[in-house]
Amino acid sequence: MGLFDKFASAFSGPAVDHAAEIAAAGGDAALATARVVPSAYTRGGGGGVSLDGKLLNAALSAVQNTASGSKHLGGVEGSTAHQLSRASDVMVLSLGEDALTWWDFGMTANSVPPELTQRVDRTQVASIVDTGTKAQGGVPVVRFTFADGSWADYRVMQPSETFWSVAAAYGRA
Repeated sequence: MGLFDKFASAFSGPAVDHAAEIAAAGGDAALATARVVPSAYTRGGGGGVSLDGKLLNAALSAVQNTASGSKHLGGVEGSTAHQLSRASDVMVLSLGEDALTWWDFGMTANSVPPELTQRVDRTQVASIVDTGTKAQGGVPVVRFTFADGSWADYRVMQPSETFWSVAAAYGRA
């Protein structure tokens, strides 16, 4: 067990069966789950102790948001990908029988019951593929492409055992 694993186990509490909790909260049957954060997440403009510091941080965040959005988010304004939240919160993604759903289980992913934050019908998902690139910490970046041609990249952490096989077949169903 590595140092990170020791800290994680000390602060996260008991493990939660995300699929079971999603079903108990009224979600459709989860075929696979993973913790995710959008690669094009929106950075805040906070920080700084002076007006100049806050303005500089806001300007830098705006530049980072634009650059990240152009690299990890595709499609026209109003498309499926552009309607997804770009909040930097870690969510549990469910590849469900009927829909992709994002659930808030809290910062340590063990607060129940979870709260549904977003939903995209499965019929609107064209594909889910590993881009072959890694984000900080070596986590894979996965591209979700939608029926309207738009796409969004997500950093995938702690995928369930079936995540990759379900993802490979998900857009074809």
